Amino acid sequence: MPAPPDIDTYIAAQSEPARAILTQLRATIRAAVPDATESISYGMAAFHYLGQPLAYLAAWKHHIGLYPVDLDTPFEADIAPYRAARDTVQLKYKEPVPYDLVRRIVAARAQKLSA
Repeated sequence: MPAPPDIDTYIAAQSEPARAILTQLRATIRAAVPDATESISYGMAAFHYLGQPLAYLAAWKHHIGLYPVDLDTPFEADIAPYRAARDTVQLKYKEPVPYDLVRRIVAARAQKLSA
């Protein structure tokens, strides 16, 4: 199956609750980094800042994956319960989504990219 042409199509193709969560995550990322650009990359919703990858979102059967999530943030303890791998956060459908934490992650990554 070919990759969707844009994030709107990617989100629309998902079932609930992924669709609603992806919509809110997109808004959260856009609010945190208004200058981010959107595309589809590696078959996922992708956000770029200053020409570099800022964040990717992927809908899976039981969770939304957020990539990459740096290990050297000052709030790693807040991220730890969601960390699934070295640079991955899993936002499980059956648990409340920590949108403020996502905002902090993306803002910290944008700051790092602009340094």
